[in-house]
Amino acid sequence: MRCGLVYVQGEFNMETMMETHEAVGNYQSDPSGAKAHGDLAVSAARINPCPFKAEGPSAGGIKTAVEDFMREYARHSDEGDVAALAMCFAETFVAGGSQGAKAVRASDFAQALPKRYKLFAQMGCRRTELVSMETQQMDARYVWARTWWRLTFERAGGDALPVEVESSYLVDAGAEPMRFLVYLAHDDIMGMLRERGIATA
Repeated sequence: MRCGLVYVQGEFNMETMMETHEAVGNYQSDPSGAKAHGDLAVSAARINPCPFKAEGPSAGGIKTAVEDFMREYARHSDEGDVAALAMCFAETFVAGGSQGAKAVRASDFAQALPKRYKLFAQMGCRRTELVSMETQQMDARYVWARTWWRLTFERAGGDALPVEVESSYLVDAGAEPMRFLVYLAHDDIMGMLRERGIATA
């Protein structure tokens, strides 16, 4: 297992994401596994659809379909399937956090994702788990999903350090396939990692 779309479980910052020289904490791992998802995966993300498609959910079953979509998204995040993850977001989506919100193009997102993935691999992130979620159907098409995630970091000596974060998504369940329209980070994940000695300033 690996950490996949881990930065989306923290505050989205395109400028920070594009940096490749961020310092990491005490543990350094071989990033070769993450590198395998580099430019080739980004190119694939531009042409391949998100792998999950709902089978025409009824109004009563739309929440269940969205929950299945979120679990599939979590699985691809844990596996580090960059192409599949990038295509789960709308062509332009809104990303928000403690510093405010901004519109993000999917093409920029896809280019930045492998670098962020590599950064977290270097910090020792080994797994991303969707711990729980709550969904609220807004109308016949849109569903709000609030999620809780556990990121597991491997430290020197093999000790595991779990970090739990929270994020929310607005899902367009009427799109084929489904897409995230809005992503909100409820935690400053990099700040949390610095506090725990995993990342340095």
